[in-house]
Amino acid sequence: MKLLQNECMKLFKKKGTWVMGTLLVLFVIGTSALFTVILEPAPQSVDMQEAEAAYAEAEGLAYAGEEHILVPVIENAALMSIVTMFTVIAAATITAGEHAKGTIKLLLIRPVSRWQILLSKLGAVVLFGLVMTGLLFASSFVSGMLFYGWNLPEGYVVQTAMDGMTAHGVYSYIAAMYSLWFVDLLLFTAIAFMIGTVFKSSALGIGVSLVLLFTGSTAAMLIADYSIANVFLFSHTDLASRFMGFPGVLDVSLAVSGLVMALHGAAFLAVSFWRFTVQDVLD
Repeated sequence: MKLLQNECMKLFKKKGTWVMGTLLVLFVIGTSALFTVILEPAPQSVDMQEAEAAYAEAEGLAYAGEEHILVPVIENAALMSIVTMFTVIAAATITAGEHAKGTIKLLLIRPVSRWQILLSKLGAVVLFGLVMTGLLFASSFVSGMLFYGWNLPEGYVVQTAMDGMTAHGVYSYIAAMYSLWFVDLLLFTAIAFMIGTVFKSSALGIGVSLVLLFTGSTAAMLIADYSIANVFLFSHTDLASRFMGFPGVLDVSLAVSGLVMALHGAAFLAVSFWRFTVQDVLD
């Protein structure tokens, strides 16, 4: 526990951490202001809202509408990609940075196992991701208060996708969206953590992980017609979009994709712990 506290203190005392948090809050509030105060709703958007309201009425459901405090919370769920990017940076640098500064020696002289040291670093990164996710949610909620007032919704969110419309309870929809995005975050965090630990390079860990984050799904679509797509990891990293009703690269359930991602993540972490415990970390 003391190791974890120490790693968290080091991580959250960094100026970069505060800069990332500030940028996230400003971006959330800025985009909410842009779409509610400055820009007028597009005619297509108005027509879609009317169609969704009609769908809810036809299904006998209470439509939550588009003028309530949780609208920014729902719309900003996609900004979890930014939270993932920030967490990847933290994961890639938390071990590699110790090597670069030479402070890894100060950790190794402690009477604890190497795997405990690395586990504390991993725990600090996961807590960082949770804090950033909470900051995204909180700043989106504050944006809702600023631009929509205290108007808690009831009823259902209607989502329009390529194969039609689906309805979800407002609060269960929010919980599902943020949870599915967080699963993606954990996977890419594991990738960045492994690269930073194995190769002792922050730049390599950040670069490779961000390239995979922003191009992995595109690569999966390019090979969708080939059998290799079934075993390609990034064919499964579209959990949130599939939950929203959009077709995925593979016709498999979210549970199966989640299991595939969990197995890959566990393998990446296993490599990290194995390499950290056997390599000469002082070179």
